Amino acid sequence: MPIVPHLTYLSFREYVLGRYYDLDGSWGAQCWDGVQLLYTQEDVGQYLYTARNIDPSQRGYVKTCWSNPTCRQRNGSGHFTQVPNLNDVRRGDIIVLNTLSGWYGSTGHIAFADEDYNGGANITMLGQNQGQGSNPYTGKAFSIWTGNIRDAFLGAFRYSVWGGQTPTPQPEPENVYNRSRYNFVLFNRRKRQEKWTKNLSSRKSKS
Repeated sequence: MPIVPHLTYLSFREYVLGRYYDLDGSWGAQCWDGVQLLYTQEDVGQYLYTARNIDPSQRGYVKTCWSNPTCRQRNGSGHFTQVPNLNDVRRGDIIVLNTLSGWYGSTGHIAFADEDYNGGANITMLGQNQGQGSNPYTGKAFSIWTGNIRDAFLGAFRYSVWGGQTPTPQPEPENVYNRSRYNFVLFNRRKRQEKWTKNLSSRKSKS
């Protein structure tokens, strides 16, 4: 299996974006392969189960990673915990989405939340074979895409090392020290200008 950086969600995200992983040799780079990539890292050593792994007569739809109780228990054990409540979804969590007309086919979808859930209908995701250009036969490399979660959410798994505590990047705060220093320089410059103008006026009045 490919070895990828995964100490933090951000290191994993940065490395896999635009890359293509087909771990089971079937149907190209599907969404399942993208999450399986984390599960099979050497220090994780787990497997992302679908219903077909439990019962060969069942479909291996990715939504069964959560909807099948046995799969849910296995996928949410070891280095992973279950996150059943949508409001608790944090950046880096693995979200499992149900079939939803206009969004996800009969298989559902699985991807990494690329932001904390904010109460809206949609969420930004990191995953394979999602959004424009997705293909059920060839797959699609890792990308960032925004899709419906409020109506499709089944559950999520949290990788314990990431802990659901990877914050969405915020704008850097203004450097107060630099701002104060800048204001101080302007003040001194203005004072020098006033002194120069006063001296010049004084010379003119004497001439």
